[in-house]
Amino acid sequence: MNARQLIDAIDSGKTLEIEAAFEGIMADKVATKLDAFRQEVAKNMFASQVAEAKDKEEDDEDEKEEKEEDENLSEAASTSLAHHAVKMAAHHVDRDTDEDPHAQKKIEALHKKIEASHGKEVAHAIRKNAESESQHNVGSHAQPNDSTHHDFVKKHLGGAGSAEHKAYLKKMKSSHMDSQSE
Repeated sequence: MNARQLIDAIDSGKTLEIEAAFEGIMADKVATKLDAFRQEVAKNMFASQVAEAKDKEEDDEDEKEEKEEDENLSEAASTSLAHHAVKMAAHHVDRDTDEDPHAQKKIEALHKKIEASHGKEVAHAIRKNAESESQHNVGSHAQPNDSTHHDFVKKHLGGAGSAEHKAYLKKMKSSHMDSQSE
């Protein structure tokens, strides 16, 4: 029904035709509104499911990349303190600069891995050194906490100039260059 039919029914004075024309117009309007509402509900319902699936896919991809990175490292490098220290510092920088929303989880997982293979004291020292490095790199401090770093190098990397310390410095420099080129 349309407005023209309602007007014609009013002109004729026939109440049944007026009522039918009015009800027809109202039914068309309600049907149009309901159809638009159904489409909106369907769009929103599936949009949230798609977003959740995409987030899960990204999380799975991050985990896969992390696993591949760990597998590609030689066994000696993956257990070396220098490697762990550089990786821990990188995760702290990612967390402190909001580069990686999963950085805190990675920090915790790496801390547990270091603790299992090297003990609590070493894991704590690596984490403390990484926090100091991160604060320096993101601008919280002009200089890293030298006493933290020197204590860490002396006690856990064999002292300044040791092979482990040189490996640490080389990896830190490489890690820093990679982050600047991004």
